[in-house]
Formats: sequence, C-alpha cells, structure tokens
Amino acid sequence: MLTANCETLEVLDVVPIIRHGGVVAFPTDTVFGIGCDPFNKEAVEKIFQIKNRENKPLPVLCSDINKVVKIVDLGECGLKLANRFWPGGLTIVATPLAPNLPKQLTCGSEGLGVRIPNHKGALNLIASCGGYLVGTSANISGRETLRTAEDIMKSFGNKLDALLYGGTTPSGLQSTVVSVVDSKVKILRRGMIPTELVLNTLREEEIRIGQEHIHTNHV
Repeated sequence: MLTANCETLEVLDVVPIIRHGGVVAFPTDTVFGIGCDPFNKEAVEKIFQIKNRENKPLPVLCSDINKVVKIVDLGECGLKLANRFWPGGLTIVATPLAPNLPKQLTCGSEGLGVRIPNHKGALNLIASCGGYLVGTSANISGRETLRTAEDIMKSFGNKLDALLYGGTTPSGLQSTVVSVVDSKVKILRRGMIPTELVLNTLREEEIRIGQEHIHTNHV
C-alpha cells in the first residue's frame, strides 16, 4: 500500500491509482474518509466490499462549487447553504444531474450527497483527481469512524491501495446532512454544523425536519 502526504506533491503519485480503480484513505475536516473515482463502477463496488456495506448511498466530495453544480441540482436552498457553509462540515443531498455516475452511489434514492471539505490536503487530492472523489467515512459499517492513519492501517491493512496523511487532524465530528431534493429541506443527520445555523441561513418559516438519519456515513 502506498503512503503519501496529501499536502505535498506526493499526492500526484496517488492520482494514477485512483484513475485505475484504486481505493484510498485520506483525512478530511470531519473524519478520515475512504474514496475512489465516483465515475468508476468497479471502484465504487470495492468500497462497498471493503466497508462491508449494504444498500446505503455514498457521497461525493468536490473541489469547488463549479464541480458541484455539474453533478447535482442544488436549487435555491442548496445554493444558500453551500455559500454559507462550504468548504465545511455540511453534506447537501440534491438531485443528481450527471448521467454517467454509477447507480450504486445513490442506491436507487432520489438524491446524491455532495460536500466541499475544509481541509487543504483533502482538497489537494480531490483537485488532483479532476475535482471529484467518493468520500465515505473510513470505518467498517456500523463501527466507530476512524481519525488517525494508524487506526486506518490497523482496521483495513492491505485492503486499501493508498493511505494519505498530513494536514490538520480530523475533528471526529461527522458532517451535518441536509436534503434539498425537490426544494424540500430536510435535516437527515445532525453533525458538525448546528441545525439552528442551517435553518437561520435558509430563513424559511415552514421547513419539514426529518427525524431519521440518512442511510449512509458521510465524511
């Protein structure tokens, strides 16, 4: 397994691995993530296998807002949230636009989770890979999320093709998840961004707040 510092030119050594269907672990502002090329069906399936994950969607991390709007329709509410909280700990679930994204990413649901992380190393990696990277939490499904490279090595070993380190230490708090599909705003998971800040940003009087958690682990 290749190891590399995500804040240096070493990240360029990881790009061919991802382009050829490899799976990598990397730090973010929330927790350590596991990622791959989101347009590679076989690579996406590898992540499900590595995490022992069943029919639960996978989010996509993006390098900037211009990349985001090419793969999802944020709508008015989504754009307000993106402008306020990105880069940062908010995942927005919106209607997919890109027809070439594997169906496994959404698992048949109407929305695709997207986020721009507030982590220099993660953004360096994502941008080097063309602006998109699957970003699900680095853990076996149902178990605690991991925050250090050492924990990643112990838990996954050679199941990964590369492990990146460097930059600020993940906070350990998962991202807040908000759905804006069909212009209906719903809090799917409470996390790093307080719910009150999300609602105040939208300035809406009637917002349907869901009590259930989204069926995935976002980073």
